[in-house]
Amino acid sequence: MSGAKKLFKAVEASAGGGGASGNVIENVFSDQLYLGTGASLTINNGIDLSGSNEGLVWLRRRKTSGEYSSVYDTIRGPQKQLRFGDSQVEATQTGNNGLTSFNSNGFTISNGPIGINYGGGYGGAYQSLTFKKANNFFHVSTVVADAGTPNPTVDLSALGTVGMIWVKPKDLAQQFMCWHKDLSANHVIDLSASNVQERSSGNPFITISGTTLTITSGTASNYGTYIIYAWADNSTIASENQLVRCGTYTGNNSNNLIDLGFEPEFLIGKAINTNSSWYQFDQSSGWTGYGYSSVKNPFSNNTEQSANAPIQLCSTGFNCTNSDVEYNYQSEKYIYMAIRRAPMRATTDATNIYQSLQPSGSGATAVSFRPDFAFEGLNSSGSVRFHARSINTKQLTDTNSGDSSTTKTIHYDYAGVTNGHSLSGFGFLGDVTGSRQVAVWQNQRGVCDLVNFRVGSSLISSVRHNLNVVPEIVIYRCQTATSNWGVAGSVLGTNKFLNLNNNNALGTATISANTSTHISLGGNDFGGIANHSYSAICFASQSGVSKVGTFSHTTGSTTSVSVNGFTSGVRFLMLKRTDGTGNWYWFNSAVGIASGGESYKLFDLSQSLASADLIDNGTDTFIAQSDLATGDYFFIAMA
Repeated sequence: MSGAKKLFKAVEASAGGGGASGNVIENVFSDQLYLGTGASLTINNGIDLSGSNEGLVWLRRRKTSGEYSSVYDTIRGPQKQLRFGDSQVEATQTGNNGLTSFNSNGFTISNGPIGINYGGGYGGAYQSLTFKKANNFFHVSTVVADAGTPNPTVDLSALGTVGMIWVKPKDLAQQFMCWHKDLSANHVIDLSASNVQERSSGNPFITISGTTLTITSGTASNYGTYIIYAWADNSTIASENQLVRCGTYTGNNSNNLIDLGFEPEFLIGKAINTNSSWYQFDQSSGWTGYGYSSVKNPFSNNTEQSANAPIQLCSTGFNCTNSDVEYNYQSEKYIYMAIRRAPMRATTDATNIYQSLQPSGSGATAVSFRPDFAFEGLNSSGSVRFHARSINTKQLTDTNSGDSSTTKTIHYDYAGVTNGHSLSGFGFLGDVTGSRQVAVWQNQRGVCDLVNFRVGSSLISSVRHNLNVVPEIVIYRCQTATSNWGVAGSVLGTNKFLNLNNNNALGTATISANTSTHISLGGNDFGGIANHSYSAICFASQSGVSKVGTFSHTTGSTTSVSVNGFTSGVRFLMLKRTDGTGNWYWFNSAVGIASGGESYKLFDLSQSLASADLIDNGTDTFIAQSDLATGDYFFIAMA
């Protein structure tokens, strides 16, 4: 290993695992929704913008037209407002207006104006995007063009490879100019107008040579202070460490998979040779693997719209699916910038990524983290449902294509905005009412990862995941065709599988071994149907957090099963006999895992909550009780 590579690994390790130059995306980027209150409001998003830290906060009203997005940065200071899509000069807001402070955990906004904090319910739904200045990720600065220095330069070497730059003279009524590494040489696009193509002349203008940005002001009419927002392109860094990608693709009028090597949280792009709008997709607003997604032109004053998956979210990139000129027109060239989905940092505390819930009624239930996927089961009769932010609801007992007894997309109340529910943080909102149990996860390196992928006309043998270790078990489901819930992985044995929707014993199929970067695909239930969308849930063991394993048990005796490093037993337990027929048990601490009897649901049957003395909790164990049937068992447990 070279000295440079050793140094990079040391920096990465000191950051607790992470990306470019040791950064983790959750420390430098936040995509967060909020409800306007009409009063002072602090947004805590985990991004430190205090003191010498520098960054950008971009605020946009989502559901009401007529308002351009507001831009604040630490270089110009609080209450210094610019607007994307509007050529206005910098506005200095006073009193209780605007963004009033940059904080160690986010920022504070005032009781106005209407564009950033209107207390009007659905009309007061907002999105905040926060970018922190960091090597290999983002840069913010100002530079003055005047008679003495009409063509000032800016050093962007800290970005490594420069991907995209937005520049505007803050004191002149002009639009932001956009440079992108994949535009034609010495070309820019004006950010604001939907129908503006790239241009190669006119002042002011920006060019870049290597990592040096030059602003050509031209005449005195363009002299002023220029604000620079610039992003890196991490294409040459290992995919597991990338934070941001700036690239290009060519439209093909059909499925057009752009492989980033990571799941994007935020995507912005534009056709460059045809009059068209910029587009923006992001997971907080609602971006799915198929079905309807929220899309917006980020530089217009139009409302956020719902579109039928013109660009699908995938776990390793995005898939353009139609022939619209904005997204995927035949032979058209598109530029894009994609920001990685968090988290990247490892955790040793299961409560950071898993929660057992027992909600009732139709309201949202608070969750201490932003959830990615969940199981939900009524205490009364009914099938267990699978939910995810990026796909539609599925009943585990239903193998049909499409949705299962619901047309709803997944509802996660993120920062209290979805469906008008108000929460102080994150929440879960299922699609059934009444007393029920829920097990909810956030994707986490080394523990669990929800993979969404598209199989095209040519079948593929594997697909990339973001677990960064070898998955010990993977649960597969085709989202758009009739399919079983396939379960396979090393813990079951080579070429062995189960179906989550039935009680069958182990079956045999040709399924290659998973790796630390890819899950293997095989027959119909394992990614083997052409031209369809799939999801796969990967699980692995991490000490003190999760455990995937097996044990053997004999009726009439007890069996103590080790769960590595757990301090208070299990809060979630999925249990299935493998050497013969047997149901899929779901034990959930929210409804009780207690000595002498516990309640449970069955994943493979539509039934009410049942009770029996099958499992007791230990400290770093769970104990199979004497009433559990004799056999060999497979399990997934969460601390």
